[in-house]
Amino acid sequence: MIQKAEWNVKKQRENILFKCDTTATTTTTTTTTTTTTTTTTTTTTTTTTTTTTTTTNYNNNNNNNNNNSNIMKKKSPTVMTINHKISAIIVFMIFSDMISDLLEK
Repeated sequence: MIQKAEWNVKKQRENILFKCDTTATTTTTTTTTTTTTTTTTTTTTTTTTTTTTTTTNYNNNNNNNNNNSNIMKKKSPTVMTINHKISAIIVFMIFSDMISDLLEK
């Protein structure tokens, strides 16, 4: 019974559309969907420098030679502070970018 009623309504609509004037107005609806994707990448760089000095005492000459060679092997403390400054700058830039993205929202 319900199907027959639906069929009757459909037929009536078709008849009405068929009998309409040929100057019918066509309405077009356009739907625009915008998708925004935000990707946040965090990179943390950690630099660890370990210096080990080993001195073997065979005699005075060998001791002096070992001390001189170990001094040449050590990294200067200014290099470590530069590495830490570079790492701090990189981390600061990443966090400032993340904060600016959050403030834009």
